Amino acid sequence: MSVKKNFSWQFFEKILRIASGVFVTALVARHIGPAGYGDISLGMAFLAIAQSISNFGIDNIYIGKIVKNKNLTKLRASELFGLKFVSSLFSYFIFLAIIIIFYEKNVAQIVIISAVIFSMFDVFDVLNNASHNYKFSAIARISSCIISSAIKICGIYFNCGVIFFAIANFAEFFLSALFLLTISNFSVVVNPFEKINRIPGLFRAYKWYALSMVMVSIYLRIDHVIVEKICGKEFYGIYSAVVPLVAAWAFIPVTLVSSSMPSMVEAKKISQELFFKKISELTKKLFIFGLFVSIFYVAFGDFIISILFGEKYKDGYYVVCFYSVAMIFSFISNAQSPWIILQNNKKIIFFKALSGVVISFFSTILAAHFYGIVGAAFSVMISQALALLFFGFFFARKLFLCQLVSILRFWSFK
Repeated sequence: MSVKKNFSWQFFEKILRIASGVFVTALVARHIGPAGYGDISLGMAFLAIAQSISNFGIDNIYIGKIVKNKNLTKLRASELFGLKFVSSLFSYFIFLAIIIIFYEKNVAQIVIISAVIFSMFDVFDVLNNASHNYKFSAIARISSCIISSAIKICGIYFNCGVIFFAIANFAEFFLSALFLLTISNFSVVVNPFEKINRIPGLFRAYKWYALSMVMVSIYLRIDHVIVEKICGKEFYGIYSAVVPLVAAWAFIPVTLVSSSMPSMVEAKKISQELFFKKISELTKKLFIFGLFVSIFYVAFGDFIISILFGEKYKDGYYVVCFYSVAMIFSFISNAQSPWIILQNNKKIIFFKALSGVVISFFSTILAAHFYGIVGAAFSVMISQALALLFFGFFFARKLFLCQLVSILRFWSFK
């Protein structure tokens, strides 16, 4: 029952934050226009990559360690806090230097990237997850989201500028950390720097997880950075405003895969045949859902954009169309996760993400140069498909064939 409650709180938090995010984002984008919103979005893209570095990709590992031996909770929590403290400062100064050198000391982006410092307090998410008390984390994050959204709406009413909305984004992360500290047991983190000499060893031990997380984050954001550089702030503002309409659905496959993992583990214990049958069923479900999302946005995307964002963002329709098709390949890729996790090969995740980054980088540069934001969205679709094909053919041929057959027979669940 506690596991179901934990899952319910996580699901509720994601739904509420996504719904609030789409609605408030539309209002802010309308208010400050494509160029201003481009500044905000690029700052958020940098923040997402910086957070992936500071989080180090090992939260789930520490959840497992704490669950296995609750007597070592204080040691593990302190260890993780110290690790996140060092990595968050490192990622902050790296991206601060990038913004100062390459983006003319953009104040809005500097304000937003500063929020990465609060990543160290995510250790309380780990503790709450491990003890099946995620409701405390959910309450903290939902509260900060509601307050931040209210601040943004007030900013629109009082006709505030870009910097104000950058501060509002920063405030959400600050308030989330503050609320986590208030309602969580901070005393469990004892002397996080007592064994600071262990941190280099921890970095070496988890380097593949960290590199994988960084690669995945870059893969998901590389198109944003390239579009801003090649197409300019105004067109990037359009691109970055409409993409979340489609990307918001990404939590569905993640949630479905997560809920399927226990049955996948049991199936693998019984036989490989049963395990691949489960993979096939999961692939069909995600393919059908991805197909539904794609058809929905092709049919109604233009109407949705005009209602939410207005005429200034009408060029985003074809971006949404291509991005929604790309989500089909992304959903299928998510169905590979149980196989990858149960292989317990840390390098596979890294090389899968790396192949996606390389393909996306070159295809997006070429497509954006010749066809602007529509070309960039098309390149995302192509890179998702090629990365899926490349990984399946070279690293998991049996898995690839299993998924291919299940897609070709998607109408049948026998």
